[in-house]
Amino acid sequence: FRFGQQLNLLSQIRGPLYLEALLVEKNEEESAFRIYRGLTGPRAIYGAKVVAASKQSHVTAGAGTVAELIEGDHPAAVAYLRRRFGDMLRATTDSEALAGQRTLTQDGMIVQSGEYDRKKPVAKGYLKIGGGDDSQKESLSGEIAQLKEKVTRLKLEQEQIKNLSGILSNISNESLKYILEACDEMHSARSTVTSLKQRLSNSADAEYIRLGELEQEWKKKALELKPMVDQLLIDIGRAEEKQEQCVLQEASATLKWNQTVSLAEAAVAVKEYDRNYASEQWDLLLEKYEDQYKAMLEHCLRQKVSAENAMMSAIKRGSAELGTFKEKYHEQGVVNQDNWIADRDWMSDLLKRLRDTELSEFEAQMNDAFKTSQETFRADVAIALSNNIEHLNKSMERLNHVLRTCPVFSNGERYRFHRTVRPQLKRLLNFIQDIAVHGPSEDLFGGAGEMPEEFRQLLDDKVAPGAAGVQSPLDDYREFFEFDIEILREDSLTKTSNVIGSLSKRLGTGSGGEHRAPLYVIAGAALASAYRLDSGNKDGLRLILLDEAFNKMDTANIVATMRYLEQLGLQIFMASPGDNLGTLTAFLHRYYDILRDVENSAMMIQGHDVSEVDREMFRSDLVEFNEDLVTQELLAIRSSKTVVESEADA
Repeated sequence: FRFGQQLNLLSQIRGPLYLEALLVEKNEEESAFRIYRGLTGPRAIYGAKVVAASKQSHVTAGAGTVAELIEGDHPAAVAYLRRRFGDMLRATTDSEALAGQRTLTQDGMIVQSGEYDRKKPVAKGYLKIGGGDDSQKESLSGEIAQLKEKVTRLKLEQEQIKNLSGILSNISNESLKYILEACDEMHSARSTVTSLKQRLSNSADAEYIRLGELEQEWKKKALELKPMVDQLLIDIGRAEEKQEQCVLQEASATLKWNQTVSLAEAAVAVKEYDRNYASEQWDLLLEKYEDQYKAMLEHCLRQKVSAENAMMSAIKRGSAELGTFKEKYHEQGVVNQDNWIADRDWMSDLLKRLRDTELSEFEAQMNDAFKTSQETFRADVAIALSNNIEHLNKSMERLNHVLRTCPVFSNGERYRFHRTVRPQLKRLLNFIQDIAVHGPSEDLFGGAGEMPEEFRQLLDDKVAPGAAGVQSPLDDYREFFEFDIEILREDSLTKTSNVIGSLSKRLGTGSGGEHRAPLYVIAGAALASAYRLDSGNKDGLRLILLDEAFNKMDTANIVATMRYLEQLGLQIFMASPGDNLGTLTAFLHRYYDILRDVENSAMMIQGHDVSEVDREMFRSDLVEFNEDLVTQELLAIRSSKTVVESEADA
């Protein structure tokens, strides 16, 4: 045990701490506590005791105790050590050591509180107390030499550090502090290793050798146990993974359970839920499957699919019937296959309203009114409709005759008005025609037969809400038909025509002329019908007004269209670009040139009369009026070709 007066030795201790306690005087006690507590990081010291001299009092050692052996020239140090050993007795033999409560033998055996312990004796060279013998002096001399060598080495390192300081000048203070602390810690560790090696080499006791052997033995055993440990770690990992899976499965099952409970509660809360029926089905399931819940679930799922299919079939069938009902009776509302309950409630409400209105009591009057309407239709309306349809037939025949006799349009095309009876009105139209043939009444010689159901449907449509402006075949005979214009192509040799399409399908394709020519045909037919023109009636106003007439149409279409309008008996008044003047002059009686003076912002109109001679002259160059022109041109080409070949042979 060594006593020292230099308190700053605490900050210089490195490696294993040999210092048991440091005694400080009263005036240095507070500074010692502050310095000891302020040592942090690699400079921190633990386990060293600082003894306050002012706290020690005189202790009298008992006879035969270890404390009796302690002597010294510092009363506080002697008092501290004697109090530490207290009443521990000295012992030599085993019986003496075991006889006392607290005993200590010379070789380090300690008996106290019923426990046996053994302290390792300290070599003489490492004694801290006592002015020693030769061995201690030699040890201290060796330590001094080592310290001097260390000082020399540190000076060299200091020079190296000084050289490096310039390089490290760019490093921040915090980084530099961290590097220095790491270096101090490294040097401390190296010193500790060196000191331990030196002490072990000096002592070289059997205990160290034995510990080395034990270390090798346990290393070998550890290597033998390593595969088992690795396998256990793998098993632990698998078990932990299995545990995580089980936890996830538990959470999933809990979630499904909560969802199932919610679905069950929602199903029971539905207005259509039949508690008695559900209870009966549950009893049947328990009777059939008992506790086989999986089989019970599969059975329920099959029943669910079957029930859903039957439900969807019933919904579709009911929705179709409901849609037919709404269409037939013009009821408002949308058929919704996804909400048949709403449709059912709507129908129930409708039936209630119908019963409340007492309309069923007027059924007899309604039947009488319908019977009267049938008789009126037979006696009056059907005959008028038949006459109008007959007039329509004649008008279309005349229009088609005009189209057959006028020149062909571009690409050898001709047009023909065509109509088809609407399928849903075919029976009623046949009935009207039968009335025209057989008369309105039934007799021994037959008649038109029973009134078709389509008549009632037309009456219902007529009185339906919001149908006031809708045209009905009962109002306009043309509603019995779908009208279109057939497009035919005429063979230039045989003059036969074949249907190649219809105007309704051509719209959207074709050139500008192919679009416009049929439209002029339609406009001419409409005005001819409005003016009631026929082959024997061409009096009165028959005017047709055309703006930008025949724009972007070729000569063939222009000539064919003008011939068609003339044969209908229409009087043509048109405004047309000057490009078509050469072709149109073959039909004009008078035309006007309209000139604009840009500088004077004035318009000048100059009229021109076209005589019959002029018209014939312009027509003489048109193939549509002179078919021989083509033949003559072909003969001229052949004659010219023959002359050229003869000259070539010569």
